[in-house]
Amino acid sequence: MFGSDDIGIHVCIVDLDVGMARKPVIIEVKRGDYLIGPDNGVLLPAVRMLGGDKKVFVIINKDFMLLPISPIFHGRHIFSPVAAHLSNGVPIDQFGPVIRFNTLEPAPYQEATIKNGVIEAEVITINKFGSLK
Repeated sequence: MFGSDDIGIHVCIVDLDVGMARKPVIIEVKRGDYLIGPDNGVLLPAVRMLGGDKKVFVIINKDFMLLPISPIFHGRHIFSPVAAHLSNGVPIDQFGPVIRFNTLEPAPYQEATIKNGVIEAEVITINKFGSLK
């Protein structure tokens, strides 16, 4: 459908601000993949790794969402249904309007780097379960 077996539709539900005022987006990257998730910076490293952005759409069309939308389960009610509809051939422009890539929110952290097989990243917090952010 997309012209290459390596192209995919990727859904991200890492969303610390779920239920807050942030946009759900679809980013079409130059390689041909689609990245679906919150406008909170989490998708930006993948955009760079996949060749940069081509188009960005805000997801607003409720026809492609699972209603009612829970304020805390956007992965289930927005992102996953949109991915399913996109994979079934719904044109990307049916989900909402185009916005400029440079209007997306930056990540609240520095991007990790890999040098000589070593990953360097900033730990912002450690929760009560020992998970690093």
